[in-house]
Amino acid sequence: MPNEKRIPGLAPIKVERVAFGVRFQPHFGILDCVGSVIDRILRSSGSPFGPSTFPLSTREAGGRHSLLNPQTGDEPECVNENETLVKRI
Repeated sequence: MPNEKRIPGLAPIKVERVAFGVRFQPHFGILDCVGSVIDRILRSSGSPFGPSTFPLSTREAGGRHSLLNPQTGDEPECVNENETLVKRI
């Protein structure tokens, strides 16, 4: 195609993971209640993110808290300024 543009070194490229998220103003109070937030994500009625979807949980220095599905590689993350879901495709 005459109008096709290529970026040398980048195309074609295989995309293995995508991230979806919401960024908001930093609220350090969320670090005080992150356990409650994670519990609601995992245990709310009708939640698609239940314990069978994310059987593992990690908490790291700096308030980062992640759920993980080792079979799919999917990982939602909760920190004081954003919520993200990394999805393996």
